[in-house]
Amino acid sequence: MAHLTRPEFVHVHEWNPGDLIVWDNRCLVHAATWFEAAVYDRLMWRTTVHGNPGAAYAGEQKSWIPRAEAAIAST
Repeated sequence: MAHLTRPEFVHVHEWNPGDLIVWDNRCLVHAATWFEAAVYDRLMWRTTVHGNPGAAYAGEQKSWIPRAEAAIAST
């Protein structure tokens, strides 16, 4: 965590009307901050992308499908 939270790796967003933030939970440590819920609306949508991203990952096992070895080990 000490490395991940170094200033050069931290983004603190100053919100403006109409802003949209998108992040990849596989590659990001997210920490929501306090906000005045009685004053401001917070709208959040979740999107899940299916498949591996392009030729660089061709042939890789899909991360959401348990590997046979893991399934055998858990029995």
